Amino acid sequence: MIGEGIFRNDGNGSEILDAYIAPHVGFLDPVSCGTPNRESGIQARFWDSEEMIAIPAYTRSMEAALSLWLPDPGRITQAFERPIECCFFGLCDRLGFDPERLSVY
Repeated sequence: MIGEGIFRNDGNGSEILDAYIAPHVGFLDPVSCGTPNRESGIQARFWDSEEMIAIPAYTRSMEAALSLWLPDPGRITQAFERPIECCFFGLCDRLGFDPERLSVY
């Protein structure tokens, strides 16, 4: 919840965290494009597409964070205050981890 190391101050999300999430949902080879007028400064190819597109703002948008839940977000039974929390639990659900058993130690 607080973050460790370089992510200590990323409680409200960041493009770097979005780039770490992207490969888990099918984005390949995320790269920073550094263009200020785009939704995201990080782009990637989605599956076998040749086109580079902006990765969703998973940790900064609740709508994008909810898209991480499989098969659909309609079965979520808890409320989240921030998108980054929803991302954490969505990834745990997607990858089959019990979030209560995860620890930083």
